[in-house]
Amino acid sequence: MKRTVSMVLVITMILSIFTVCALPASALTAPGGNPDISPAGTLPLDGTAMSGEGYSMGEMYALSFILEQSGSIDFEYSMDAVKAEMLIQQLGTDANVIALIDAKKGDYQTGEVRQRTVYLEKGKYLLVLSERDMNTLETPKFSVSAVFTAFKIQEPEHGAAWNALALPANQTLSYAYTQWNGADAYKIVVKKDYRIVLSISHEMPIVFSGIFTENPYKNYSALTRFDSGSKGKAAKETVALNLKKGTYYCYLFQKTAANEQYEPQGGMYSLLLEVKPFLTAPKGLKAVVRQTNRQDVSFQPVPGAFAYQVQCSDGGTKWAYSIVDNSTRVSFTGLTPGGKYKFRVRTIVKENGKNVFSAWSEVLSSCAKPATAKIKAISTPKKGQIKTTWAKAGGVVSGYQVQFSKNKSFTQIVATKTIKTDRTLSYLGQNLTSGRSYYVRVRAYTVFNGNFYGAWSAAKAIKVR
Repeated sequence: MKRTVSMVLVITMILSIFTVCALPASALTAPGGNPDISPAGTLPLDGTAMSGEGYSMGEMYALSFILEQSGSIDFEYSMDAVKAEMLIQQLGTDANVIALIDAKKGDYQTGEVRQRTVYLEKGKYLLVLSERDMNTLETPKFSVSAVFTAFKIQEPEHGAAWNALALPANQTLSYAYTQWNGADAYKIVVKKDYRIVLSISHEMPIVFSGIFTENPYKNYSALTRFDSGSKGKAAKETVALNLKKGTYYCYLFQKTAANEQYEPQGGMYSLLLEVKPFLTAPKGLKAVVRQTNRQDVSFQPVPGAFAYQVQCSDGGTKWAYSIVDNSTRVSFTGLTPGGKYKFRVRTIVKENGKNVFSAWSEVLSSCAKPATAKIKAISTPKKGQIKTTWAKAGGVVSGYQVQFSKNKSFTQIVATKTIKTDRTLSYLGQNLTSGRSYYVRVRAYTVFNGNFYGAWSAAKAIKVR
C-alpha cells in the first residue's frame, strides 16, 4: 500500500500527540491470523524501561502500543537468550513483520545494550519477543525502553496506488517514509519548456526511480534514474533535465539491503523542485579571426550561463582542443596554416557545486589562413617573358596564384594566373611589353568553400627584355 506523507506546516513536536494504552484481548488478533499472541502488558513510549521474561520453546511474549500519529521510536534493549528475536507486528494488516529489531542466531548471554530507530505510521502494534531455539528450556530475559517522537508533518490518506502528488516549484517539501510504505509518487507538471532541477535530501537508504513520461504501469520510460546506495547515511541527490511541456512522474522507494530479512527502516526526506530557463547551447557560432596559426570564434551569450566550453577538431573525429571560459569569444592558437578545423560550443551552469552542461551547438567548419608565399627568384629569359620561382608555402596548400601589375600598388593588373597544384613552384609569364617594368607577387591558397587565399608575398620588380 502506498502511503505518502505530505508537509502541511512545521508544527512544534509534542509528545502528547500520541496515545499509549493497553489493548483489550479481543482487539489483539495477530497479523496473519495467528491467535496465539496476547500482550503481557503495555509498552510505555516515554523511555520507561520494561524488564521481564519471555517463554521458551518458540512461544512469544508481546507488549502492545498504539500510535495516534506517524513517527519514530528509539529503542534501547538487551536480551539474554540462546536464539532470541525481537520484532514489531502491526495489527489489522496482512504484514507478518513490520520491523525485525534483532535476531540472534547464536549464544546471546552477554546482556549487551543495543539501540535501533524504527519509523512507523499510526496504528496498533505489538512488540514481540520470542525464543527461536525450539530445543531450549531456558526462558529469554529482556529489558527494553522506547521513546516516541512524532513527525513534525502530517500523513494524509491516499486512494489508489501510485496516486502521484503534484510537486510545487521552488518550494522545499519534507516527507516521512514509514516502515511499511511501498513507493512515494510525485507528479511534475511542466507548463512550457523548462529546465528542472530536482534535489532529494534523505537520511535512509533510498532509490530514486527517475523522471518518467508516464505512469510506469503504463509505460516504463525513464528519462533518467539513479540509485543512492544502501549505507543509509544522510545524503543529497540531484537530477537536472531539460523538459518539454507536459506531465512527468518520479517515484521513491526504500532500498532493502541484501542481508535484510524484512522491510528496511523508514526515515525522513525532503524534495526541492527548481524551475529554471531551458539550458540551451549558444547560438550564432562563427569565425571572427582567421590567421595562419590562430582562429577566433564567437557566439551569442546564454542567460544564466556560468561559463562555456568550446572545442576544436582538426577535421577528424577527435576533439583535440578544449577551452573553458566565461567569454563569448575564444582564441585557438598553434593551428596549421591552411588547415581545416571544426568548432562547437556548449553552455555550463553550476548546480550544487557541480558543472552541468547543455547539448553541443551546431558544428562550425572553418579553415586557417594559408601561409604566406615567398618569391625566390625572378628573371626575363626571353623577349616579352618573366619567369617567377617561389618557395613552397608551409602548412596545407592546394595551389598558388601569380599576379602581374604595371605599378607597385597593383591597381594596374595585367594578368593573374592560378596554379591548381601545390607541386608547381614556378610560372612563366609571356606576351608582356618589352622594355617595360612589371611587378610580380605570389600567394598560396587552400580549397575551402572555394579558394581561401593566404597573404600576398612581397612584390618584386623587373624590366622585361
